[in-house]
Amino acid sequence: MQKRSTTPAKLMATVRGWFGNLNGGRRSHALSAVQRRRRRVALVAVLIGALAGLIELPLPLEDAYRTARAELRARNAPDDIVVIAIDDATMDELGWQPPTRSHDAVLLTRLFEKGTSRVLFDRAYASPAQPDEDRAFVEALRRFKGRVWLGAMPKTDNGLNQHDGLMPTPALRSEALLASMMGQAAPFGLAVRFPTSSKIDGQDIPSISAVLASYSGEEIWYRPDWAFEVKTIPTLSYADVIFDRVPASALSGKKVVVAPTHLNSPDLHRLPMGDQMPGVYFHVLGAHTLKDGAPLELSWYPALLFALAIIIAQTRKAHPSRRLTWTAVAILSLAPLALDRLGVYFEIFPAMIAMGIAARGLKRVALGKYEDATSLLKLEATAGDGTAPQSDVYALRLLNLPNRKQGDAAHGAAQFMEKVARLVAQADPSLSIDTEFAVEGDTLVWCAPALSRSEIGEHGEGLLAIVRHTLGKDRQGTKLGAVLGVDVNHEMDLRRRISHAMLACEQCSYLRNDLCISDEAHVSEIERHQKLLADLESAIEDEKIELGYQPKIDLPSGRIVGAEALLRWHHPELGPIAAQEAVKLAEDHDLIDELTLYVVDRAMSDLGDILGSHPEFRVSINFCSRTLTRGDITEDVALILSKHDVPARNIIIEITESVLLDFESTRRTIADLVALGAQVSIDDFGTGYSNLEYIRQLPSAELKIDRRFVSSVGSSEDGDELVRGTIELAHSMSKSVVAEGVEKKETADRLRALGCDMAQGYYFSQAIPAKALAKLLKDARMAA
Repeated sequence: MQKRSTTPAKLMATVRGWFGNLNGGRRSHALSAVQRRRRRVALVAVLIGALAGLIELPLPLEDAYRTARAELRARNAPDDIVVIAIDDATMDELGWQPPTRSHDAVLLTRLFEKGTSRVLFDRAYASPAQPDEDRAFVEALRRFKGRVWLGAMPKTDNGLNQHDGLMPTPALRSEALLASMMGQAAPFGLAVRFPTSSKIDGQDIPSISAVLASYSGEEIWYRPDWAFEVKTIPTLSYADVIFDRVPASALSGKKVVVAPTHLNSPDLHRLPMGDQMPGVYFHVLGAHTLKDGAPLELSWYPALLFALAIIIAQTRKAHPSRRLTWTAVAILSLAPLALDRLGVYFEIFPAMIAMGIAARGLKRVALGKYEDATSLLKLEATAGDGTAPQSDVYALRLLNLPNRKQGDAAHGAAQFMEKVARLVAQADPSLSIDTEFAVEGDTLVWCAPALSRSEIGEHGEGLLAIVRHTLGKDRQGTKLGAVLGVDVNHEMDLRRRISHAMLACEQCSYLRNDLCISDEAHVSEIERHQKLLADLESAIEDEKIELGYQPKIDLPSGRIVGAEALLRWHHPELGPIAAQEAVKLAEDHDLIDELTLYVVDRAMSDLGDILGSHPEFRVSINFCSRTLTRGDITEDVALILSKHDVPARNIIIEITESVLLDFESTRRTIADLVALGAQVSIDDFGTGYSNLEYIRQLPSAELKIDRRFVSSVGSSEDGDELVRGTIELAHSMSKSVVAEGVEKKETADRLRALGCDMAQGYYFSQAIPAKALAKLLKDARMAA
């Protein structure tokens, strides 16, 4: 059997990866306590299967099944290996005395005279014989030196059995080669294992089967293939050979192994599910196995990994699928039949044990947790003290349900609510495939990824519209109504949140609203939003918003050739405000033009001295598509540049690919800015709505590769090729290329090798104040 190189630790790492969020982490689905219980059942099942494999508990079953499969492949053994049997007939002729070493000398002479290629003795010759006997055998071994192997056994001590080992006498050992007779029987005699070599007195000694097969591969333990019919192995009587009663054709070109086979021999073993057989035939079966190629023993890991995948699939079902389980059992049972013919073997019963335990455990979970035969959880079975900090809790209450139930009486109320749950799952793409729904009467409850308050409103209204439109009216013509309650108290225990969401449904009825949100903190959030909005306008007017400048580096020379201006707003009460939030706030409330022009003005003011001493230095400023639809924005930019006496060539207008969605509206403004002397750069290239025709038409001088693509440079061939292709595309259109988000020297070096023109990122510098940038520019060179 091949030594097992795959370790249980690797399998356990895989299991931990799949079940890593068992006791925490992101909960992407509803009412995760039930799912956690299902996963615990699955984890226990897999661990028990792994334990069964580790301690080889089902090994007798594996051996029996392997033997049964071999019977289906039964075939005759090749005739190139011949057994010379010291059988009952030989013992009869020799007066029931073992052959002497003089007899063995005669045997060797007869065998090689008849053209035998090599001879192995399945005996150790560990004790000296009469001197004349030893001399005769030594002389024969010397005559045929290099073509005769004598048996040997290594010392063994496995705690249960001890063996001092066996070696031929020194006189014999000096004239013959050695072959290991080592072998191991499995429990109940259902299998035998052989090594291809053994360590004996510090030497690697090939096994009898390896010598017979001329095997020269790696050292392995393997099992002989029982598909070879033992009775078809050519066998000749020892007496017939020494008394010259065997024709040369029976031995010419053959390999021969000599061994006792008579009834008094201690070397008799039982074939799996068969009769007793001399041990030599096991060696011959092993030799024929090795000649077909060293068997690949994959142990129980592949089957258990397959079972793990099946079990994971079952944990995502409300009720485990018997069809899936039996299909998996059939695959595991039949796959070895095909792979045996290729010499590939794996054990299936640890996987069977795991799937059986999982199927039973998951069925018990389903019976205790789900409503009737549906996939809907019983509400009382949902989590008690657990939380779902990354999820909102939704409660959908159906109005006029009694009429609807009557119309669909054949399916029952639970089945109808399951239909509604399927509709919600299809209508909401944010729900994962394993999202679960709970039901109580006319109310359906589930969890979904957390959204902002405004997103919940839009999402909820859309969901209600789909439900009402799809379900329509019942058979009596009564229109189906629906209201939605959403709880967003993420730190509260899940049971209370479910209750609050259902109460929000009640509020909808009282207030005649379609949607109510249960959020004790939403007032403070609205106040924060209003405060930011009010302060943003004053911060622009009072110049309270600072700018940071991230240097852009010319990769071939390492010089700083420009910088990108980035917002830095530190609110006096709320602390640092993310630039994205400030920009979004400005866009939503018609302040984006004022904010953009403020940034242009502040940048020209900050960098006036730098631009005076470095006339080629360029400042990049982001413009959104909404600003570019303003026809007079070019005039405003021109006035600011004139105010600070800065040439337009020193400013780069950065636009995102989303501008291309409104290309016709922004084309004129972009053309005017270019005509003014400014350059245009396409920011975050590759992440938006690229249309090569639009990019070709756009009078841009620069493409900026998004950091998501830059991060893969140097770590994957695909990443390199993607960036290389972008660079070549840009250069073909006479555009320079800037890589964003460079954080490592290796990335910078690789980008330089790929022909990238410029780069920016934390490896070079984070965004810094204008004074720090001016000081940095005084340095002779910046290492890239």
